[in-house]
Amino acid sequence: TASSARSSVDASRDAASEGPSMAASRSRESSPLPSGLASLELTGGGRSPEPVTRPIFDRVRPAYLYRDVQAIRCISFDEVSGDGLVVGTNSKKLLIGRTPRDLVAGEMPGRLDFDTTLDKYHMGSVYCVAWHGAATSQTALIASGSNSKVIKVYAPSSRATVVLRGHSGTVRDLAFAPGSTVLYSGGAGRAKVKIWDVGTGVASATLAGHTGHVYAVRGGVGSTEPEHGVVSAGLDGTVRMWDARASVPLVSTLHLSDEVYGL
Repeated sequence: TASSARSSVDASRDAASEGPSMAASRSRESSPLPSGLASLELTGGGRSPEPVTRPIFDRVRPAYLYRDVQAIRCISFDEVSGDGLVVGTNSKKLLIGRTPRDLVAGEMPGRLDFDTTLDKYHMGSVYCVAWHGAATSQTALIASGSNSKVIKVYAPSSRATVVLRGHSGTVRDLAFAPGSTVLYSGGAGRAKVKIWDVGTGVASATLAGHTGHVYAVRGGVGSTEPEHGVVSAGLDGTVRMWDARASVPLVSTLHLSDEVYGL
C-alpha cells in the first residue's frame, strides 16, 4: 500500500541519517546475546561497518578437566560450603571429590581427581545427584537416581548405601530439604513425586497429578513445616506446588506453554 511504501522510505531515511554510531548501538540492542556475554566487537571496512559480537565463552579455557568414557549427566556440590563435588555418568559411575581451590587456567587444564570412584554403582545411567550436608561432615549424604528406577543414598563417612525403590521409570531429579535428610524425587513412568525418609528407606508420601515425566523437584517451600512443601515440574508443561500433610496435597498449578525441565 501507499502508507507502507512511505513507511519503508521513512525507515531508510532514518537509518541513513542516524550515522554509524547510532546504527552500531541499534545493532547491539537487537543482538540475541546478553550484554554481559559480549566480549569483543570487530569492525570491518567499507562505508557501513557492522559490529560482530563474539560471546565470551569463545575465550574460556578450563582450569581442570575430567573426561569419562561416556556422557556425564549430572553434577552436584555440597550444600554447605561447595567444597564437595559429585558426578554421575552414563557409565553407571559415581565420582566423589573436592572442588579445586585454584581455578586459574594454565596452558593446559589440570586433572580433576576424585577421592572416591564407585564403579557400576547403579544398574543404569546416573541421571541425577543431590548432596546433603558439608563434604567434611560425618553426616554427609549423597543421593543418586538412575534409569534403573532406583535411588541410592551413599554415606561417605561409613561407605554405607541405602536403596530406595518405588519409581516406575527413570529417576530424573532429586533434592534434599534444606538442612534436612528428607529427600524428594521425581521421574518418568507414572510421573509421581515422592518424599522419602532416608533413615527408614520408606516413602512417606507419594504425590500424583503430573501427566508427563517429572523433570524437576524442589522441597522446603511454602509450608510452616518446610519438609512438607514441594514444588515439581515436568513435560506436561506445569509447575505444581504441594503440601504433603494436606488431605488434598496439590495446592496450586501453574500452566505453561511448553515443557519444563528445571526449577
